[in-house]
Amino acid sequence: MDTGLPSMPTSPIADLVAMSIVSAFTALPAKSKPRLRNNGSYEWVTLAGIALEHDDGKITCVSLGTGVKCLPSSKVPLAKGLVLHDCHAEILALRAFNAFLIEECRLLLTASPEVPEAYVSPYVRLREVSELCCEIPHPFAIREGVKIHMFTSEAPCGDCSMELTILSQPDPTPWAPPPPSPESTLPSTSIPSPLPLLRGRGYFSHLGTLRTKPGRPDSPPSLSKSCSDKLSLKTFLSTLSTPTSYLIAPLAPAYISTLILPHTEYSYTGCARAFGVSGRLTALSEDMGTETVTGLYTFRPFISLTTTPALPSLLPPAFPFSRRYATATSATPTPSNISTVAILPHNLHETLISGVLQGRKAFPPTPLGASRISKLRLWEAARIVAGLVLARQMGGQTVAGELMRWVVRRRRYEELKVPADGNSGDGDAGVGERVRRERWRA
Repeated sequence: MDTGLPSMPTSPIADLVAMSIVSAFTALPAKSKPRLRNNGSYEWVTLAGIALEHDDGKITCVSLGTGVKCLPSSKVPLAKGLVLHDCHAEILALRAFNAFLIEECRLLLTASPEVPEAYVSPYVRLREVSELCCEIPHPFAIREGVKIHMFTSEAPCGDCSMELTILSQPDPTPWAPPPPSPESTLPSTSIPSPLPLLRGRGYFSHLGTLRTKPGRPDSPPSLSKSCSDKLSLKTFLSTLSTPTSYLIAPLAPAYISTLILPHTEYSYTGCARAFGVSGRLTALSEDMGTETVTGLYTFRPFISLTTTPALPSLLPPAFPFSRRYATATSATPTPSNISTVAILPHNLHETLISGVLQGRKAFPPTPLGASRISKLRLWEAARIVAGLVLARQMGGQTVAGELMRWVVRRRRYEELKVPADGNSGDGDAGVGERVRRERWRA
């Protein structure tokens, strides 16, 4: 592949992370994996996962996801927080990681009052009262020394993978730029752009551009940003989703340390442009400075690594459901409609179709069909943890207690999505409002 470097940036940690995630997926039941269809075609799917590295070098796969589908924009208003909008593997793995973190917080609080430290999480800790402040009032933090590694079996869709897309084209001649139109730009932005919002892999010669899913032009359109764009956002907002960001402080351990790709799915040029300080994030790095705190959030770009090239003695376990493998073994490889979510330390495993649990109808959605990583379930779990903090009087009269009371009062997830200059119900004052507005501005 076009690495742009004399050698690929590989490391032993890359192989260990890849092996832990592929092995965890291999152990899942067959119903959660792509199938060989009756016509002889192989299904393929993307696998992504989060593995945590401890101080002693131990690697633990904590979450994984598989999937290549997303919800059409016409269906999003009907989802009601019960249907997953984006079932690409990278996004499922990150959502599952957030569910894992919230559950770790809950486990820390459910020990008996007589033995408050019966459960000691290797990953999450309660912050000391002396650490709490109005700027960072969160009651929990990911432990120092824990590193977050992400592996994905395919290059993330969007800007990161454009060089690979160009190489795969029978005719790599650049397309003429599409005419800008109001319908093709993001409705929520007032920032002028030299190019319209690009869809999928279309106009592949335009680089450094915001793109939406899906990649196939014959699929219904969506306004879901590409995985490259969402991962770029994580360099500033951390891995914490909105519900989790009210419980866990967005300190250094909450950010992705490395993104790991198979050596066949890696382009140095694409990764450097999409995620590096010298690419499309240059303006952000110049304005803020690498690892310079602005409010709650910090710009912390991750590094990209590859697995070891194909040396038989060193090659990690192959992922047999990759698109590359399906293309080599089938004349008509087909993307799988099955998605899988697993949170390994908590023995949680779900099989999803169309963004809901397998066997349930997506529309009209019902709570019984909602995944544990859906908006509704994540927000319910976060509110339960906030209530436990207050019940155990761990927040007391501190800013953490004030923040948890604010969280408990938020009955609807939509209250967290009020714009920065709006009001979710508590006026202009309060720790909760400041945290909400800081995340929105970020």
